[in-house]
Amino acid sequence: MPDKQYSLEQVLKSIGQTLSARYTSTYWVKTEINKLNFYPHSGHYYPELVEKKNGKTVAQARGILWKNDAERIQKELREKTGSPLREGIQVLCLCSIVFDPLHGLSLRIEEVDTTFALGELEKEKQETITRLQSENLFSRNKTLTLALVPKRIAIISVESSKGLSDFLQVIQANPEAFRIEWTLFPALLQGDRSVESIKSQLKKIALKKEAFDAVALIRGGGGEVGLASYNQYELAKAVAEFPLPVLTGIGHSTNETVTELVAYKKAITPTELADFILDRYRHLHHFLQEAGTLVSRYSKQVIKTGSDQVNLTTEKLNWHVKHLLQEHRHQFSQQQHQIKHLSTALIQQYRHSLAQRHQACQRVAVDILKEQLQRLLKYQTAASLLTAQQLKLEHWQLQSLENHVRLLHPQRVLERGYSITLHEGKSIQDPNQLKPGDRITTVLEKGIILSTLNQVKDEDPSL
Repeated sequence: MPDKQYSLEQVLKSIGQTLSARYTSTYWVKTEINKLNFYPHSGHYYPELVEKKNGKTVAQARGILWKNDAERIQKELREKTGSPLREGIQVLCLCSIVFDPLHGLSLRIEEVDTTFALGELEKEKQETITRLQSENLFSRNKTLTLALVPKRIAIISVESSKGLSDFLQVIQANPEAFRIEWTLFPALLQGDRSVESIKSQLKKIALKKEAFDAVALIRGGGGEVGLASYNQYELAKAVAEFPLPVLTGIGHSTNETVTELVAYKKAITPTELADFILDRYRHLHHFLQEAGTLVSRYSKQVIKTGSDQVNLTTEKLNWHVKHLLQEHRHQFSQQQHQIKHLSTALIQQYRHSLAQRHQACQRVAVDILKEQLQRLLKYQTAASLLTAQQLKLEHWQLQSLENHVRLLHPQRVLERGYSITLHEGKSIQDPNQLKPGDRITTVLEKGIILSTLNQVKDEDPSL
């Protein structure tokens, strides 16, 4: 077993004493903030500081930023750079070296060089611009066609934003009473989470892009505070690639952000953006008014010119009609004379032909009449003979029929011993015509018998 032993605490305290004795001053350290690690309950930050080369981490240390220092540094950064400390940026910070046996080596951040931070932000901005240009995305949104009058606007903003209130006030209270439809898509507009929040709402709008004419990104006042997120590549790319024109009213007058540069239209304030939209309505309205005036004026001119042409054409037409009527009247008179002359000649010709045919018909008719007369005389003689014979035959047949009829007279039948039974004046041929109680009359040769039936039978009397 070794003679000399040390506890871990002893070793670490010794290291701490050595470091404290060796590093007695502060140092300007250039580093990247990988993670901020903010603790709201205390207000302290414990950032993760790294150095990278070719994408690989070559050094890493734990940072400490006490609450009072953090508030002072964050305020100064917002005022001078427009962006607070955030993850992923390079900073030049004044650090003191702290070693604690429990937590190890830490760099306590006491100051941040705002000039360096501003340069890094501008560097990030330029890198974003260069990257978008190399990918042919920088001007893509500007090549889209904005509706002549953007009636349906998708707004990305915060519901409580003063900028949104100003925008809507101008839009809704326009004196011309232009009606513009809008739908709010709430999002965080500054801070570390603003990029993802805005991108998320852009994705929602893209899913129903047919329902909108444009997107308005509206942020309230605040100068340059919180604008760094609008220079980040991911947000600028999302705006540049968006399928609808993106209009921005972020509310600052200097240092255009990349997001604004790639957008279809950039307005300094939400109010100016509202005026831009309304101006398109006003320009169209003015154009339509002028067009209406020009159309009215041109229509009157066209009507007058047309009326003059119609009058001139009418006069020419009347002259041509009169001339044609005269020509047709002369031609008609000539044709009438020719027709009259031809008609007279034809009538005379037909009369002569008819007279010849009449004479020929008379001769033929006389011959036919003579021939028919001879035939008629022959038929008359034959008919007389046939008639005499027919009359004799019919006289004989009539006498024979008369004798037969005389024999069939009822009186002759009665004389032969037969009788006739009558019921209600009609002869009875079928006993079924009678029923008990009927009164019948039996006619005999020398009288009649009146009877009342008691029974009717239809049996054959010969049986």
